[in-house]
Amino acid sequence: MGWAPPTAASDGFVYNVYLQDQDNSCACASVTMFARLVQNKTLDESTVRGWVRQAEGGAHTNKEGVRSFQNVATSRDLYGSVFQNLKVTSFPVKGMHNVAKWITKINRAHPAVVSIGWQRWNPGTNSWERTGGHAILAVNVHANNVIFLDPGIGIVEIPAGKLPVYSVTYPGAAALSQGYMEEMRKT
Repeated sequence: MGWAPPTAASDGFVYNVYLQDQDNSCACASVTMFARLVQNKTLDESTVRGWVRQAEGGAHTNKEGVRSFQNVATSRDLYGSVFQNLKVTSFPVKGMHNVAKWITKINRAHPAVVSIGWQRWNPGTNSWERTGGHAILAVNVHANNVIFLDPGIGIVEIPAGKLPVYSVTYPGAAALSQGYMEEMRKT
């Protein structure tokens, strides 16, 4: 999809959101937005997809050497290697309760890529089941809301007290998508 028109959030800052190019390229789009916000580098997602292909050692690459994200996303364990291409050191914060604690420390100079685990209630087992994942960029905290750049929809603001739950309705979706923030990559 590419860069959406710049949009202001409640903190008064105008953000650039990269809408993901492929079904499972949200992590690449989130790193692309990180580079624009922190380093003022305008990349396209294909550059970051190349960094992921390199970090994966060529896994999930077709015979032309292209890493497709239509069916397989990247492992969040590779974020550190991908960030090295931007000469940025990052560290993981694992577990939804740790993410909820640390995410309020982010700001535009030190945003974080956040991994969401989508959940669906299974009445047969009387439990929540993980149905997939997503990556977003947490960019600031303002008026007790955390501001996210979501490569699937744009700017999303969620009250800090509701975290680690992430709920959003995507265009064309029949229902609300809900998940938990499982991990974040802090810079």
